[in-house]
Amino acid sequence: MKQGLTFWALLLLPTLLLGIGTVWLVQREADRMEDNLAAFRTARLASLNQHAETAAANLLLAFEEVCEALLDTLAELSESSPEQFERALEALSAENPFVRASGLWRPPAGFVAGSLEGAVGELPWDVSELEIEQVEQRVLEQQLTRNQAFARGQLQTRRELDTLARSRADPARAAPEAAVGAAAPGRRMPGVVAESESASAELSPAAPEPSRSVRGWAWVGDPANRVLWGWILSHSRPQVRVLEVDTDFLYRNLQRLLPESRRQEVTWALSRDGLAESWPREFLTGATSLGSDLPGWTVHYAAPPGEPALEVAAFRWLGSALVLGITLSIGMGALLLRWQAVAAEHEARTKTTFLTNVSHELKTPLAAIQLYAEMLDAGKIQEEAKRRSYLQTIRHETGRLARLVANLLDQSRLDRDPGFRLKRVPLDAPMHLQDFLQQREAEIRAGGFALETRIAAARQRVHADPDALDQILSNLVDNALKYARDGGRLDVEGEADGPDGRYLIRVLDRGPGIPPSFRSRLFTSFARSQTRLERPHGGLGLGLSIARGLARKMGGDLQYAPRAGGGAVFTLSLNRSGS
Repeated sequence: MKQGLTFWALLLLPTLLLGIGTVWLVQREADRMEDNLAAFRTARLASLNQHAETAAANLLLAFEEVCEALLDTLAELSESSPEQFERALEALSAENPFVRASGLWRPPAGFVAGSLEGAVGELPWDVSELEIEQVEQRVLEQQLTRNQAFARGQLQTRRELDTLARSRADPARAAPEAAVGAAAPGRRMPGVVAESESASAELSPAAPEPSRSVRGWAWVGDPANRVLWGWILSHSRPQVRVLEVDTDFLYRNLQRLLPESRRQEVTWALSRDGLAESWPREFLTGATSLGSDLPGWTVHYAAPPGEPALEVAAFRWLGSALVLGITLSIGMGALLLRWQAVAAEHEARTKTTFLTNVSHELKTPLAAIQLYAEMLDAGKIQEEAKRRSYLQTIRHETGRLARLVANLLDQSRLDRDPGFRLKRVPLDAPMHLQDFLQQREAEIRAGGFALETRIAAARQRVHADPDALDQILSNLVDNALKYARDGGRLDVEGEADGPDGRYLIRVLDRGPGIPPSFRSRLFTSFARSQTRLERPHGGLGLGLSIARGLARKMGGDLQYAPRAGGGAVFTLSLNRSGS
């Protein structure tokens, strides 16, 4: 117990503490790496958001350039004749891939030219601007008419005053000039014509400035089917030039302007419904909207977590696994050394016990043989009965010594050469069993046992070694004589109803039986029960181990079972010839 505590205290406990401490350090370093990784992810996400905003701004700039170019192209279309303008609209829709359709709108008829037709709900331009412009144009025309009439009246008045002034100064010339002026009213007079023209120029209002054009872009239609219109509202004429943008072609061209997506780097995508693609959960993702100019259009990006995340996880788990593996290896090595030490200690104790038991077992019969032999040799025993008794004791102890030596030799042979084979021959099992019992019957009855046999008379041939079979039966009988003496009865049975047609030999006694705690070690070499029932008896604990080993060498087996009513049952199974 003290050695076990010392082992745990000096080797396993420090190893365990060292492993726990190392794992804690590994986990702490992994946590620090994860904090650095979180900061790295935050900085990378901010950089990606900035790149996304830059990409969105570039797309909006490209969109505005496309819109201005399209409106410039629309404004340059000639309206020299309706037919020519109609052909120009058709050519615009057919030749420009950005234009899906185009048309000309006039109030109140609506679209009067081009491929645009049908109602789209509320118009994107203000129709009232056209009506106000028409009223302003009529007011200007009326004012111009009144100014021109007033100018003509002023010019006539000046002419009459000039004629009157001249007639007063020279009445002789006034009449002819007046007549000439009346006959040729369109003839210019020196000085008067210039003055009149100057007055007319001063009184005539300036011509109205050219009317302004209003441009615009708008999404029209219901939210599910919206289209993008560009329009130019002309004040000089009550009309609006309109074109519809091919948003599919626009989408494909804007996609080409996104940053290039490379393997294991950032992936960019443009969506028109605000929904991103399905990316793994661990990816860094984000989105930037293109605003109200392109509602619902969004720039998305996705970036893999990168090598650091995998490195941190690998460091955490592989480092911990490595430390635990080293710790377990040290612990298992220590346990192996401890097990080997305990096994060596047990082996040494077993050898010591074995030598002690062998010495005792050899000494006992030798001492009896020596004592009785010396008494007989000294001639002190004159009675014939005693002499015969002494000789019988010497013979009994000699047989006991021979069996002891035979058991040692058999055990040594089984341990030294597990692959050796017995000389098996066909054998009449019932006859051989009866012959063996006849040889041992006197000894059995002398030991205070009543022998009962139940052996089937029919011939049953088995494949066995006769000497090995006698050794097994001798060990079983000796075991019963030694431990079941209080039972007073020994039963031996022989029958041919075993499994697979085997022949069974049973040796039954009424002894104390085998304790349950000892049954698992019953057929182990040098195994002996430590109960009080066994302590008074000698023996090396080899008999049953040798018996089972020999039985299995012959292809059979030896099993133990408790006997109903108390006692033990040992069953020897042998293969019959031809099986």
